[in-house]
Amino acid sequence: MAAALPNSMLDDASILSLRCFAAVVETQSFSSAARQLRLAPSSVTKHVRLIEKAVNVALLHRTTRRVSVTEAGERFYDQCLAILAQIDSAVLEVIAEKELSGHLRVTAPPSFAAAMLGPHIQDFLREYARISLDLVVSSDTPDLIRNRIDVAIRL
Repeated sequence: MAAALPNSMLDDASILSLRCFAAVVETQSFSSAARQLRLAPSSVTKHVRLIEKAVNVALLHRTTRRVSVTEAGERFYDQCLAILAQIDSAVLEVIAEKELSGHLRVTAPPSFAAAMLGPHIQDFLREYARISLDLVVSSDTPDLIRNRIDVAIRL
């Protein structure tokens, strides 16, 4: 079992710090990583230094022409990718829960359905992909309860 970290060891590092480190490893350049992340190169350098300072290990070899990963940096990079993937997955899950979903049953008269709803249905379904839509086009007045109508448009 791994030893517990002191509470403040990575307090100054952030998810952005991990993303900066991963981008530097992948691009082998601080300036390329900065362009990719849309940050200033000095900011990327600061984030990577925060991590190295926190773990007290050089994760990258730097020369004036090149950046390469140390052995410790390789292992840390692999863990960073796993952590960032989990964070991204958690965010996507929360966003998906927030999205509208379910079945929507709508009834409208033919003239309104053709003129007002028809031109916008594809855009609606594209934007709200987790909603299934049942459009009942009829001039009759439906029994909203029995027909399980969610929205009835009457003119």
